[in-house]
Amino acid sequence: MINNIGYTFLLGGYDLEMVCIRDILIQYINAPASLFSIEFIDHHLQWGAQLSHYTKELPGIASKYIVGVELGEDIPLPPGYIAIDHHGEKSALPSSLEQVACLLHVTLTREQQLAAINDRAYIPGMLAFGATQEEINRIREADRRAQGVTEEDEQLAASSVRDHRSEQNGVTIVKALTAKYSAITDLLYPFQQLIIVSDHGLVYYGTNAGLLPSLFSYIVSGEQFYSGGGIHGFAGITEQGLSTCHDKEYLISIIIKTVNHA
Repeated sequence: MINNIGYTFLLGGYDLEMVCIRDILIQYINAPASLFSIEFIDHHLQWGAQLSHYTKELPGIASKYIVGVELGEDIPLPPGYIAIDHHGEKSALPSSLEQVACLLHVTLTREQQLAAINDRAYIPGMLAFGATQEEINRIREADRRAQGVTEEDEQLAASSVRDHRSEQNGVTIVKALTAKYSAITDLLYPFQQLIIVSDHGLVYYGTNAGLLPSLFSYIVSGEQFYSGGGIHGFAGITEQGLSTCHDKEYLISIIIKTVNHA
């Protein structure tokens, strides 16, 4: 057994994938014959979590390696830092759950595999894997709950889709009444091209999403946009970034032009 290598995991924003990562770490710590000595720190953060959320803990970490899981690197990285993520420039990598499992030499269960696929490839990925509709429904519901989607959010999502949906050049546009966009995407699936926008941000989902980060880089600063899922995944602008865009309708129009004229 190799027991002189220590990992301290710092957990990022919560969704089903992060819940599964936390569960794996707990099981690993409690296992009688684990390969490595590990610990984790979890502040139950939301999407957009930053390494600076762990500023107070960093000086006291004695492990050889510090593993940041889906944390924005907004402060200088500590020695021995390992970044685990699969968004933005790392969108071609396996999911964060799969990366953690690989690092610890852990075999994922089918449910954990589905959670990983869901996070990097959404429902089409789970279908390609051979998931049943029951499995897909269970994973999607668990993901929404892990993200903090409430029954009120579900109702607001339904109202958004019913009363605030429009079409523009083949792209569905929903003006959201909730910041929990996953409740809306799940209602509208299957979709080809979808924009969800509110005061909390804007996200495009679907065909040619991978073209948008280069466009967004001309509109807002780097930390104000994000992407994932590859060319047909998603790309979004944060609330802070969107607040600097004075003409949201024009922004939507150039997004539609970009994804439709690839």
